[in-house]
Amino acid sequence: MAKDTEGTVEDSKSKIGLVFAGLAAAALLLFVFQNTEDAAINFLWFDGTMPIFLLIFITIALTVVLSVITAWLLNRRSKN
Repeated sequence: MAKDTEGTVEDSKSKIGLVFAGLAAAALLLFVFQNTEDAAINFLWFDGTMPIFLLIFITIALTVVLSVITAWLLNRRSKN
């Protein structure tokens, strides 16, 4: 009987991925729980307060969206 090494390699990669995902989730929860204080926000017409972690997540999300739109526009321009 031949030993199937391909299945064990895939299983170990899957387990390593789960470990990294668990560590990332734990780090994210730690970040959220450490940054629950409110921060004052004054931007154009918006004045208010929100938790620091939410402010950082919104900033990251807007940065990703603007980066994708910019890359798409530059790619579109270079094709023309």
